[in-house]
Amino acid sequence: MENFWDKRYAGADYLFGTQPAAGLIALEHHLVAGGKTPVVADGEGRNSVYLASSGYDVRATDYSQVAQKKAKALAKEAGVDVDFVLSDIYDAGWSDEAYDNVVAIFIQFVPPERMGEIFTALALARATGAGAHC
Repeated sequence: MENFWDKRYAGADYLFGTQPAAGLIALEHHLVAGGKTPVVADGEGRNSVYLASSGYDVRATDYSQVAQKKAKALAKEAGVDVDFVLSDIYDAGWSDEAYDNVVAIFIQFVPPERMGEIFTALALARATGAGAHC
């Protein structure tokens, strides 16, 4: 299943590095500590691995097999467990679960005309439990 993202992540290095996004660090205080947290379109795992290292129960999705292979290696190196799921962002079935937090960093690559699907049809906000943060 080679796709645009597989090609983009094909290099030996981590495209965006291995440290978590600055925005995640800056906004982490809004998250339910240790909560059940999906990380949407996680790429090579820098954000999911960071959250798992910080005690969150993490499910990370991405469409790229290449990126997830790197993410799994990063998690193994960090000694953390992350539930990695190969999934298209539009077909993730978010409303089937109840989460404490939903983390979606760099989903600006979703075309503007499809952004409504992410927040409405996929029901990311409804995927969180009462009092949770999205």
